[in-house]
Amino acid sequence: AVSGKRNYERVIDELALRHLNVLRVWAGLGHSPGGAAGPLPHEQPFAYNATNGTWDLYTWNQTFFDRLEQVVAYAQSKGVIVEVTLFDAYSGDFRTSPWYPGKNSSGYLGLNDEWTLTAAPGTSCAPFNTATNIYSRQKAFVEKLVAELNAYDNLYWELANEPELSIVQAGYNSKGAVIADAVSVPRIMKWHECMTDIVRNAEGTVASPKRHLIAANYH
Repeated sequence: AVSGKRNYERVIDELALRHLNVLRVWAGLGHSPGGAAGPLPHEQPFAYNATNGTWDLYTWNQTFFDRLEQVVAYAQSKGVIVEVTLFDAYSGDFRTSPWYPGKNSSGYLGLNDEWTLTAAPGTSCAPFNTATNIYSRQKAFVEKLVAELNAYDNLYWELANEPELSIVQAGYNSKGAVIADAVSVPRIMKWHECMTDIVRNAEGTVASPKRHLIAANYH
C-alpha cells in the first residue's frame, strides 16, 4: 500500500528525521504472515498457487523483488542503510513456509523443522549445487536477490537471523523436542560458509558488480 502507518516511506522518513540510518529487512521469511487468508502480494519471492495452497519454487514472484528494490532505493535517497537479512527461520508458523514439506509444488521433500532452513544438510556445499536438492533453491533465491539489488550502495547482507533458534545447540529443535543431531552447530557453520560463497560468487558475476559487506548473526 502507499498509505498507512506501516508504509515503508513513512518508516524511512521517520528514521532519517531522527538521524537513525539503518533499516533491517527480512527478505526470506520462514512463514507466511498473510495467514489463513493467503499470502500478502509481496511477502515471499516465490509464486503462490491459491488453488492448492502451495508455493512454486521455480517461479519468481516479481512483485516481491520490485517492492524490495523500492524500499532499498527510497532508503538510499534518504541516506539510510539497509541490512538485508537473507533468511529468517524462526519468524512464525513454519508450516506455512515455502520450505516446509507439502507446501511447495516443485517436487521437493522440504525441511521438517525451521532451524534446518539455516543449517547445511551435510559437511559440504554440494547440496546447494544439486538441482534436485531444496537447498539449491536457497542458492537461486540469493542469486536473484543479488541481481536485483547489486547496483545499490546502501546495503549489506546478513546471512540469517538467529540461525540456531536458541536451544538447538543443546540438541533440541525450536519447539523444545530432542533431535538426533549431535553436530547442529557445525551444520549451521557450514551453512554460513556455503552462503557466504554463494553471495560472493553472485556479486562477482552481475554486470558492473559491486561488493557489499556480509554480516553473520550467530546470536
